[in-house]
Amino acid sequence: MLIEEVMLFGLMGMLTSSIMGYFVTEGKNLKIMFFLMSQGALTGWLAGIMWVFLTGGLHVTLFSLVLPVFISAFFSFLILDRVPAHSLGDRFVGKKTATIALVSLFALCFLVAYSSVPVIYKSQVNTQEFSVTTLDWQPGETVIAKTFLPTTPQSYISSPMTIKASQSSVALFGTMSENPVKGSYHNFEISFTSDAPWTQPYVKIAIYEDKDNNGLLSAGDVLWSDADYKLSTTNSLWRANCLWETCSSCGNEMQARYGMFSLNGKILPIFHAQKISQVRDETNVRFMNTPEGFTPQNDMLTWEDGVSKETIDTYASISPGETTTIQGRAYCGPEHSGNNIIVAQAYCACNADPFGDGVPIQEKTIPFTVTQVSTESTVMGIPNLGVVLILGIIAFVAFIVVKREGSIR
Repeated sequence: MLIEEVMLFGLMGMLTSSIMGYFVTEGKNLKIMFFLMSQGALTGWLAGIMWVFLTGGLHVTLFSLVLPVFISAFFSFLILDRVPAHSLGDRFVGKKTATIALVSLFALCFLVAYSSVPVIYKSQVNTQEFSVTTLDWQPGETVIAKTFLPTTPQSYISSPMTIKASQSSVALFGTMSENPVKGSYHNFEISFTSDAPWTQPYVKIAIYEDKDNNGLLSAGDVLWSDADYKLSTTNSLWRANCLWETCSSCGNEMQARYGMFSLNGKILPIFHAQKISQVRDETNVRFMNTPEGFTPQNDMLTWEDGVSKETIDTYASISPGETTTIQGRAYCGPEHSGNNIIVAQAYCACNADPFGDGVPIQEKTIPFTVTQVSTESTVMGIPNLGVVLILGIIAFVAFIVVKREGSIR
């Protein structure tokens, strides 16, 4: 997926520069057009690498596709500005070309602005009360004692749901891969699209070591320590859980612990909620029990000394055809080397107890491998830096050819 994203950026950059060269030269100077095409492929490819390293490359947005267009167009303008007028015809840039460029620019700006408008989810008032026992929670890994079989319940066939996932492991000035190396971070995004009204959404998501390597959750698999992975890492309406504990060594002050996804070996729900009854606001609280001192961007559901303190006031309902996503991040320590799975389950509180053993609407198992040695994504066996070098050489050779013929001052 990652290398396909970078290739798409390179293609966008190549098309942008090629189209500019065609309109400006009226298709008469093939050498300049080829030079601009190679330059666009190079700058577009670099824009793709930059996007993946800055964002993790979990998804391609309309804004991201504008990046290679603007970057390649900028360098094309710089190049064309150095081309003598006699090489391009009577006029450097005709009125028709300028009009097309201006209209295209406004269209791109409008599309980017439109795509940036957040989805307005419908509100569903919560009228239910769930019985939540005191949390008997212990930090650390948990061995699964029984087998869990994937389910597709017949009662929910009339309300089908699609769950998709994307994964990436990137390091600045390092490798770019969909599988992490031990000691690195693994990013993932899970999207849920319902074909029917999802009125009271909640999900359960957890990561397990796949001990028997069967790609499914089964007895003997090990639930990761909740401090090693985070959910709802971006600003969203997904409400993960936070445990506040009394610290006797700190003068009986309350300290926050991120995670506690496990309730007696079961996974706690993450609700999609517009509003929750707020006892504490965990936004930007730093969780010292995580390897990197993670700070969430949105408020979480508060637990104090094992007791649930907050409830859902209004759910953020998902209309048919709408998609909601939740992002996560996992620290892949040496103990997690080998095969692992992310298990994502979607539920509706309208017909399942979030703190019970309800049957999910849909579930998906997402495998990934923590490797001992980094494995970088390649194009026909060529790593990213090799592709950049090849494109750079092609662009340089095209530049020399054009310059020798006097087309560039």
